[in-house]
Amino acid sequence: NGDDFAALAVDVLSDAVTTHGHPRALVGAIAFAYVVWTTLRRKGILDYGGLLYQCIGDVSTWSKLPSIAERWPSWQASTERHYPEFLALWESTTNEMVSLLQRALDGLTAGALSEDLVVLRDLGGLTPKTNGAGTTTAAGAIYLASRYAAAPSEGVRRAASAEGADTDTLASMTASLLGAINGTEWLEEPS
Repeated sequence: NGDDFAALAVDVLSDAVTTHGHPRALVGAIAFAYVVWTTLRRKGILDYGGLLYQCIGDVSTWSKLPSIAERWPSWQASTERHYPEFLALWESTTNEMVSLLQRALDGLTAGALSEDLVVLRDLGGLTPKTNGAGTTTAAGAIYLASRYAAAPSEGVRRAASAEGADTDTLASMTASLLGAINGTEWLEEPS
């Protein structure tokens, strides 16, 4: 409910560092949270590609490394001690995330000609080495939710059946974003 995303970013990072350490997971989680947060606060009609445009355009809002010192006092110092290049990697991962979002947007602008598996492959979502990365999965989920905002059940089906993808995570993230866009009524529709 807050007007400042920074508090949510602290919550997301505080939770994420308990299970993940690489900036790909952490940046992906924060970028995805930003898209959900802005979607829930949205008033009016969602423009086609609006989720991607918003996330790309607001990179300076969601890309800052939040301080979680109040909750995890030693996390940042420990991370920097064991991983001195962490801050530089955070920045390069943010740039990677923006690049993935831009590629997703490029795929989306192909409209009806867009092929989901081609876009997901381009994002790295079908490659075993990168298909579970937070940045890859977040970009894939934002792409699918953008593409299927008007047909949410189809968006979840596409995410859950994307052979080679981290389908459980991709489908869960896509469904949660489609729920933020459309509410829950579509869940009761026959498939």
